[in-house]
Amino acid sequence: MTRVNFRDIRERFTHIDAVFVSCELGFDDVTPQYTVSFYPWWEHPAWAQAMNEGKDWGFDGCDEGYKNVTVYPKGLVSFCVSRRSEVINWDFHLQHPMLWPFEDTGQIFCNSAPPLGELVEKVVAALPNVPKAEIYAYLDPQLSYKPPFCLGTFPFTLFQAIEKALNDLHVKTFISRHPEPRDTPIMFQIGDADYVGSTDYIIADDFDVDVPDFEHRPEWFKSTSE
Repeated sequence: MTRVNFRDIRERFTHIDAVFVSCELGFDDVTPQYTVSFYPWWEHPAWAQAMNEGKDWGFDGCDEGYKNVTVYPKGLVSFCVSRRSEVINWDFHLQHPMLWPFEDTGQIFCNSAPPLGELVEKVVAALPNVPKAEIYAYLDPQLSYKPPFCLGTFPFTLFQAIEKALNDLHVKTFISRHPEPRDTPIMFQIGDADYVGSTDYIIADDFDVDVPDFEHRPEWFKSTSE
């Protein structure tokens, strides 16, 4: 078993098809950890060969290949986890709307009236992986404003997109202070897709992961092309 930083396995383990094993989270005399069990079939040499040759593939009898993989949050900040029997996907996010509250913020004042519909469209286009609802929480396209007015206070990521959109639309603005980039916690997302509200998550300053040595037996791979 080797303990590594999440950055070392972030791309290696994403779609994991795992079985949930255990979870222990807390802020006092607890060592936070989240454990699943899976077999990384995508690392089997025969699978890689089948993919290169365009052959159909499958696996059978590889239950013995399942091993526990444990994630250890370091500097636990917050979490929301639910009872589940499996974990299909997981990911570690350095940027995510749920991390916006940890970013530096800045206010934008408008001295001329912005076309709010166009403004929101530009901001949404600039942040394609962010749901509109997350943007609307800060920037409501239905509200009417009469300049001069404060458009709002925005986290660094959103501030940058809004400021650029306003400049592109030639809206006159006043900004007393620009937010600065700064380190934020990391979000460990546990679920079936990115940016799904029901997805479980753990936010912490960093994460380590216990990674076992996986075995790949030839008999586990079954080519359906044969």
